[in-house]
Amino acid sequence: MSQFVLADEVEDLKFNFEPYPLSTQKDVDEFADLRVGVIPEPTSAQIQNFRTSIAEMLTEMLPDESPSLVEDDPIKLRKLLLATIGKDQTVTQQKALHAIADVCSGKPSFDVLNALPWRHQQAFSGWISGIFLLPQAPTPATNG
Repeated sequence: MSQFVLADEVEDLKFNFEPYPLSTQKDVDEFADLRVGVIPEPTSAQIQNFRTSIAEMLTEMLPDESPSLVEDDPIKLRKLLLATIGKDQTVTQQKALHAIADVCSGKPSFDVLNALPWRHQQAFSGWISGIFLLPQAPTPATNG
């Protein structure tokens, strides 16, 4: 007999940042007990807000000049590329971490995410984005 058992189909969203390097002893003391947990299941509104936030950030990151307008001019294309990757992305990164903390209902919190080294932040951001922005087909929310 075929049956649907939710617990078999949808895994908890567990995170574990242990051990990870923290930037200061203050971070170690403050976040020691917050490095492992389960992300509460987000609401549809949280998912939509996350998607909207990410779309807005990506729009802000796009260069003003379209690469297709400069693709025949290697010098202009190089300048566009260098200008794009050379922009200070601190504000954008902070917005991204806030969006992730929001869709995770603060588990992990912005402060915990912000205490992670950059590559660790990127790895977690990619994992969350893969779950909430680019779910796998054909059954996006299940183990299948």
